[in-house]
Amino acid sequence: MGLKIHSLHSTIGGAKGTSRSLSWAALPTFQIGSHRVEKFEVGITSLKGFNKPRLDTGASPLLGVLGIDYLLREGASIDFQGGTIYFQRTGVARQ
Repeated sequence: MGLKIHSLHSTIGGAKGTSRSLSWAALPTFQIGSHRVEKFEVGITSLKGFNKPRLDTGASPLLGVLGIDYLLREGASIDFQGGTIYFQRTGVARQ
């Protein structure tokens, strides 16, 4: 992908008192379904610890996490039963 990854020299805390190092990168574009954002900055951390228990039970691995700050800013509404996220700004993102 050719992204330049920047170290923040900081950590993020997990729900069980764990912590992980955090880096960031700037994506030229970010798109989910018809929802598209230009020049999107993302935090980067390993999801290995989250994925191991999921994979052990046959669940799909997590590929990323959208933060509540982003969802609120974009006016997201989540239909959990239908597996759809609606963004007020630009439309729909399907599962």
